[in-house]
Amino acid sequence: MPTAVLDMMDRRPIWAMPEWVPAEIRAALPSDWDLVVIDEATDGSGDGSARVSASVLEAVAAAEIYFGYGIPGQLLEAGGALRWVHSGAAGVGSSLTPQMLASEVVFTNSAGIHAEPMAETVIGMILFFGRGLDLAVSNQRASAWDTNPYYRAGAPLSELSMSTVGVIG
Repeated sequence: MPTAVLDMMDRRPIWAMPEWVPAEIRAALPSDWDLVVIDEATDGSGDGSARVSASVLEAVAAAEIYFGYGIPGQLLEAGGALRWVHSGAAGVGSSLTPQMLASEVVFTNSAGIHAEPMAETVIGMILFFGRGLDLAVSNQRASAWDTNPYYRAGAPLSELSMSTVGVIG
């Protein structure tokens, strides 16, 4: 039976795959495929984990597909039947091992998935600093009510409707 391995339970809940993901993947796979879900913490930091657990190595031994955070060389060596590996990380630096570069395995990553959250963060920061909320937070922490920073020349308080904003990146 063809097998796909899903190893995306990051140690940080915000990065761990949502509970509904395995069911969606199972529904998308052909009916004769098996999906092995690794239910142990991994590390999706940066380009992904450089370490692979024994249970992951065992699961990929006969698998054709692997979904995880980063593709360490050890994983490719253990997964002789792998045809496609996908990293949930946007970066690929740590996955470009000699084993990966020499293999015929198709390698994809999640570049582009951060566009919306990054754009939302930029909007939040523009509002935060453009409206002087950094000064308000500083005052709050000091238990003070100091309006002087808002009244001085060059104060950071501005009307965004009259501003032109350029975002680079």
